[in-house]
Amino acid sequence: MPQIFLAGMLGGIPAVLVTSPLELVKTQLQVQIGRATLTLLVLSNTEQENEQNGKPGYKGTFDCVRKIVQNRGITGLFQGVGATGWR
Repeated sequence: MPQIFLAGMLGGIPAVLVTSPLELVKTQLQVQIGRATLTLLVLSNTEQENEQNGKPGYKGTFDCVRKIVQNRGITGLFQGVGATGWR
């Protein structure tokens, strides 16, 4: 039984590391217009300006990735990895 648990865990780690950044980008694209005011507290200055002007913050997938890395660093792409890993 411990071998099955270990095999599942070792298979799940790469899956989480690959899918979490993709899910983050997908979610950012889906909610870029019409976010609640409260979420402005966690956005960077550029993202706040776009939000206040009513402009979409991202033009597409690669633009979203570029802006996340530019504003939050490479680790910004891995927000939520811990929660996804526990799931």
